[in-house]
Amino acid sequence: MIKKFPHLLLALYSLYFICLAIHPYHRGYWLAANIAPILITALFVLGFRYFQFSNFSYFLAAFLLFFQTLGAHYFFYRVPFEFITDLFDFSRHNFDRMVHVAVGFYAYPIAEFIKRKKIVTSQKAVYIFSFTLIMASAGLYEIFEWLYVILVSPNSTADFLGAQGDIWDAQKDMLADGIGAAIILGLFYLKSLPFFSRKP
Repeated sequence: MIKKFPHLLLALYSLYFICLAIHPYHRGYWLAANIAPILITALFVLGFRYFQFSNFSYFLAAFLLFFQTLGAHYFFYRVPFEFITDLFDFSRHNFDRMVHVAVGFYAYPIAEFIKRKKIVTSQKAVYIFSFTLIMASAGLYEIFEWLYVILVSPNSTADFLGAQGDIWDAQKDMLADGIGAAIILGLFYLKSLPFFSRKP
């Protein structure tokens, strides 16, 4: 069963994706927001025969796919998330921030790939490269998101970007990406310690 975990996860996500493709809040936004999940899923599927990540890596990677697909269906700041907003007394709807933290989770499979492929020889370089790649991707995403909105829907920029009136929204999104990466790389380090990595 554990060996089939990636296949089961893919089947579950496919069903989830199909369900949320029905009557999204805005079809154009749904298409745009699902480009990343589709590309990421395709990359994992096509690359499976050449490199298989650990089940934990697939598990972490799934967070972004599920969150992003949910956000695409509702429009991110319309996702039913009020109980979290009320619980922590947030001044804004923070579902999108949670999605960006999940982006940082990809630092784990990146580090796993680099380490197993021995792309770098230094252990520190594994962490630096993984974190840097996440931050570079975060910056590029914000740029592409901005360009897409300007070219496709220039009259609804604020709504499509989901800034919710925050002029520093892009920077805070990138910070959330970095926080997610830092947390998950700390976990990667802990799992690499003899106490955690030894087999029973």
